[in-house]
Amino acid sequence: MLGASFFSYAPHQKTTAIKITVKLIEDVELPAFCGTVVWTGTYKFEVDSVSRGIYFDKYIKIRFECPREMGEKFFIKNNIYSFLVKKVESNFFKTDSLNIKLQDNTSVYQFIGIGF
Repeated sequence: MLGASFFSYAPHQKTTAIKITVKLIEDVELPAFCGTVVWTGTYKFEVDSVSRGIYFDKYIKIRFECPREMGEKFFIKNNIYSFLVKKVESNFFKTDSLNIKLQDNTSVYQFIGIGF
């Protein structure tokens, strides 16, 4: 699943970082490499545990800037990941508008880094 966007501009962000362990529950299509354009991919995960911060839902969508640059084999369905993510309260451009399957009520968080 892919939510692609030309822009990833989000002014006046309020953020609280959380450390979360998740399982990728879908096959991922990677967008093109970033260059002049910053491509984003938004992928749905099942929440395993939260070790810092608060998150209660069973699922979470995490948006990655330039996900192809993380490696062709980084996003594998059913793999477990530990990420630092932040909730973006306002979003000037919607990155999910091109992907109907991602348009549900699942919270969208921004990838910050890999959790340790």
